[in-house]
Amino acid sequence: MQSILKDTTIEAIGAALAKNTRGVAQIRDEIAGFFRDLNKYRAGSDLENYLEMWCQDPVILNRVSKESAPILDPFLMLAGTTQPKVFERSLNLVFTNGSGLFDRFLYVWPKYTEKAKYKNVNIQEAIETFEGSIKKVYNYSNEKKDTNINFSFSPEAERLILEWLNVYNKGLVDEADEAVASLYSKFDIHLQRICLILHFISWVFGEGDLDSISVETTSKAIQLTEYFRRQSEQALDYLINTDPLERLKPYQLALYNKLPKKFKTVEGKEMAKSLGLSERTFFYFISNNPRLFSSVKPGFYEKL
Repeated sequence: MQSILKDTTIEAIGAALAKNTRGVAQIRDEIAGFFRDLNKYRAGSDLENYLEMWCQDPVILNRVSKESAPILDPFLMLAGTTQPKVFERSLNLVFTNGSGLFDRFLYVWPKYTEKAKYKNVNIQEAIETFEGSIKKVYNYSNEKKDTNINFSFSPEAERLILEWLNVYNKGLVDEADEAVASLYSKFDIHLQRICLILHFISWVFGEGDLDSISVETTSKAIQLTEYFRRQSEQALDYLINTDPLERLKPYQLALYNKLPKKFKTVEGKEMAKSLGLSERTFFYFISNNPRLFSSVKPGFYEKL
C-alpha cells in the first residue's frame, strides 16, 4: 500500500486513504505546485475536501466512473518547501479567498538563512534508531487496529492545557483582528495534535507509558506550539504587512522607479535594457511581484 504521495490528484489521495487506514503523506518539494494544482483537472471542491480532511471529517471523493465509499476517519499529512517569493505568489489567492487554508498549515520561517557546509557524518545509527521507533509504533497500531483508543491527560496536564486553551489562547483570539484571530483559533487543535505526537515519541524512547499524557509532555507541546505560532505570524506578516518595495534588490528598485504608472511590455523591456538588465530579468521581475504589478491586458501592465 502506497503511503507517501507526491504529484497527485484528490481522487488518487482518496484511493490511497481508502486502502491505508493509518493515513498517507503528500510530500511536495515545491509546495507551490500543490496550490496551483487545486481544481486543476476539474472544476470542483478540492479545496473543501482538503479542509474537511484537516478537520478529520468524513469525506466522499467522487470519481469519474463511480461514487467512492466515504472515508470516515481521514488522515493526510501535507508538507513541502518553497521560497518566500513563490510562497507569496502561490498563497495570495488562497489567503484572500477566506477559506482558512493558510491557517491550517504549520510554518517554519527563518528570518536569516545560510547555506550549510558539507561534512562527513555517519548516520547509520540514527537511521537504525529511527526505523526501530517506527516499527514500535507500527506494531502497536497493528495490535490495536480494531480498537478505538482515547489518550487522556493526567490531572496536572489537563489543568495546564485547559488554562492554555481557555485563558491564554482564547484571550489572544478574542483580542486579535479577523485575519489573525482565524490563525490563532487553529492552534487549539494544533496543540492537542502536538501533545499526541510528543506523547508517542516519549513512549517510543522509554521516557513514559501510554496510560496518560503527562504534564511534562504537555508543557513541551505548549512550547512547540508557541514556536509555530511565532513562525506563522512571520509568514502572515510577510504576506499582508511588509512593504514589497523593501524586498527589492537595488537594480530591481531602480527599474521599478523608472517604469511609468502604466506601460507596455516593449517599453518595459527597453527601460530594463537601458539599466543593463536582460529581457529575461525584466519578465521575471514583473511576473514575480504580484503586489507591485497588475496585467491590465496582454502586453500592458500597471504599477499598483
